[in-house]
Amino acid sequence: MTTSFTIFKALPPELRNKIWRAALPDDVGPALFFYKHKRYWCARRLKRSDPGYIPRTGVMAMDFRTDLLGDDIRLYMPLVLVNREARSIAIDWLEQQGFDAKNLHPHHHIMTRTFNYDSDALYISDEQWKGFLEEPRLFRRRRGLYNRHVKVHPNVSRFAVSESFFTQRDLLERLPDVETWMDLRVVFVVVGAQPDVRQRTVRWELEDVDKGVFIWDRERQDFNFRRGTGTLVDADAYRRIGDAARAHLPKGLLQHHNMKTLEIRPVSVGRKHNYIC
Repeated sequence: MTTSFTIFKALPPELRNKIWRAALPDDVGPALFFYKHKRYWCARRLKRSDPGYIPRTGVMAMDFRTDLLGDDIRLYMPLVLVNREARSIAIDWLEQQGFDAKNLHPHHHIMTRTFNYDSDALYISDEQWKGFLEEPRLFRRRRGLYNRHVKVHPNVSRFAVSESFFTQRDLLERLPDVETWMDLRVVFVVVGAQPDVRQRTVRWELEDVDKGVFIWDRERQDFNFRRGTGTLVDADAYRRIGDAARAHLPKGLLQHHNMKTLEIRPVSVGRKHNYIC
């Protein structure tokens, strides 16, 4: 052990850095965050400096607080404790993946990443769907926001649901209210095994994201299928999902002025261990 360590220290710094970097994954893929309960909407009064503020009358805002979703993306990385050289490589990698490592305590090796609007998705299980739909309406009623001018900030543009949910007509017709979820752009349909929020020692990432996508064409009033990279492992699943989207997606949602585009992406999920050497 001592001999190996001595040899490693004698290597050129550039080579040592490559070895430290090779110990890390290429990247952290698009991640799933989980809708767990009805406590994510918050109200606030807009300030003068906020977009949409109306002098004299003022405006209330409803925010979907993605920071309250929890530390679903958590990494244990002992590499940051090895030495300064390894720590520097590890922190650079963490920051590239969206983790805030600038203020990491010298003796801490557990990092968390908050929800990324541009890449991550909010997963709503079949059991949570009713509560997810009801929460904005119940929140408005509880806070007395009905019949008032309210700026809604959903802060989520990508949702994930199970294939079993997506192919049930009565449930599919209740997709998110576009007046509330006005940023809706992508629905990931998870084929096969579903993620389990109870498994706290793993993180869940979207896989097969680019193999194929159904894109809503407003002019043709239809979904166009676009093949991506790789082989379609389950072509029948793509057919079922495409048929369900064409037959059951509510026209009011697809034709709404907020709905600039909509992608339906069949995907699978991968279970990744949070422990990175």
